[in-house]
Amino acid sequence: MKPVSHPLLLALTIGILAPSVQAENYVGLNIGRSQQKYNSNFKLDDTEPSWKLYGGYRFNRHFGFEAGFVAHGDAYERWPEGWTKLKTSSIYAVGTATLPLSEQFSLTAKLGVTDNRTKFTTHSWGSTGTFAHTHGMAGIGASYKFAPSLAGVVEYEHFAKVYRGYGGQSIKANTLSIGVRKS
Repeated sequence: MKPVSHPLLLALTIGILAPSVQAENYVGLNIGRSQQKYNSNFKLDDTEPSWKLYGGYRFNRHFGFEAGFVAHGDAYERWPEGWTKLKTSSIYAVGTATLPLSEQFSLTAKLGVTDNRTKFTTHSWGSTGTFAHTHGMAGIGASYKFAPSLAGVVEYEHFAKVYRGYGGQSIKANTLSIGVRKS
């Protein structure tokens, strides 16, 4: 029985990793809302929607790669003496795993890294600066093909820490978005 399992494992691996006729490039544009959670006593207000521009390559029906840029929008940290404006963006690269449920509908999971950048301007002190953090990121989504090369998508992505302030305060960003993807 053991000699049979090796050829089956080899055939399964080749079937998953081998290029197929379904390999394709794609580009997409999403809009949504970025929730920025702050671990401090001060209030954090989201003020703008987020947007995302991305592109990717599917090696086959199940696996691929994606990279993109996300603008999380502005947020304001308010306290009795003033406020700080935070403008956050991310550049990411992820591996994707797709589960086709039908010819039109599929679910996707993403796992990879993100380079998060937060520009801040403090009103009361007049200080400015940029914080940069590289972290892991994860996401899930669903897509529906309206045409052979056009799909609608819904995605939730977690970008980890996008800002680390003084005294250990930090902001984590999550984005929920909808969009279109052209292949």
